[in-house]
Amino acid sequence: MRKVFLLTGFNNWGKSYLIEELFNGRKRFYHDKLYSYSGFKFCVQSQSNDDFGQKGYENIIEKRLNRLAKAKLDPSHIFTAFCPTKEPRNDSAAIISKLYSSDEVNIIAIEHKWCLHAKLKIKELQDYYSNLSNVSIHVLSEKNVQRKKKKLDDLLQPLL
Repeated sequence: MRKVFLLTGFNNWGKSYLIEELFNGRKRFYHDKLYSYSGFKFCVQSQSNDDFGQKGYENIIEKRLNRLAKAKLDPSHIFTAFCPTKEPRNDSAAIISKLYSSDEVNIIAIEHKWCLHAKLKIKELQDYYSNLSNVSIHVLSEKNVQRKKKKLDDLLQPLL
C-alpha cells in the first residue's frame, strides 16, 4: 500500500513553495524520477488539480506512475499539491477515489493562506471526505511562513 500525501489548500496558498522547500529547493519534478525525503523515495507532483482540472490532474498522475513503472521504479510514497474542490468537473473526492482508492491517503490541510487573508474550513473538509475510509486529515496550522516548512516536517515524520 502506497502512502499518499496531498498538500491541500486553494490557489496561491503556498503548496508548491512548501513542496519545493521539502525537496531541497527543487522546482522541477520529472515524470520518470523519484525524489528523496526523510529516507523515502517519492513520486512528486507540485501542481494541483486546481491547475489542471480533474481530468488533467488524473492524467498527469497516471502518466507519472506509468513512466516510473516503465523505468522499473515503484514509489511507495506520493507527494502532490491538491485542491479540495467540489465542482462536478473538478471533484477532489472523486479524484481520490479514482487514483488513490487502495492507498493510505494523508491530506495535509494548510489551514492559513500564506498572507493570512484566508483560512480553510477544517470541519467542512473533514465532512466532505468523511465517506472515504482510506483518508486521514492532518492540519498544518502554522501561520508564520518561515516556520511552515519546519512544522510540515514535524507533522510528516510520524506519518511516513
